[in-house]
Amino acid sequence: MDSYYYNGIKYSHEELEKIFKENYKRDKKNPDERVEETLKLVKGEKILDVGCAAGGMSKELAKLGCTVHAIDVLDESIKVAKEFHSSPKITYEVRDILKQPFLKKVLIVLHF
Repeated sequence: MDSYYYNGIKYSHEELEKIFKENYKRDKKNPDERVEETLKLVKGEKILDVGCAAGGMSKELAKLGCTVHAIDVLDESIKVAKEFHSSPKITYEVRDILKQPFLKKVLIVLHF
């Protein structure tokens, strides 16, 4: 059985799937103002999502038609993102942007 670390806690695949489904239902009823405001800022079709965590924002950006390169410094975050928020429009990478900066100018979505 696969296990995942999410927010510092170990979960089974089924437990995480349930969490993400509940979060999705909650967000549909009560959208997160931070997410809505971030999505309003998106210009262009290619996005670099820095600190993508579980990939929820990356998935929303992909739904808008964006091509997303999502990075996170934690291998476990990328593992969760690939498993639960994959899309043909998203590539995920374990990367520390402070140690491995991108050379091209890109729109960066930062998560706080």
